Amino acid sequence: MDVPSHRCEKRNASAALIDAGMPGMGASIILEISQAGLPIEWLRSIIETHQDIDHYGSVSELL
Repeated sequence: MDVPSHRCEKRNASAALIDAGMPGMGASIILEISQAGLPIEWLRSIIETHQDIDHYGSVSELL
């Protein structure tokens, strides 16, 4: 079962990504954010819940 390990929360004109998924997921995370109606420019922070690769793997792709 493929379960994404990320979530995007928005407030006003900014958004925070909670966990960044596995390495290589950056493009799909950006696509999901835009499909949710959020401009990627609103992404202001990435919150990592813990240090497992499936939670921080795409951080460098999103910076």
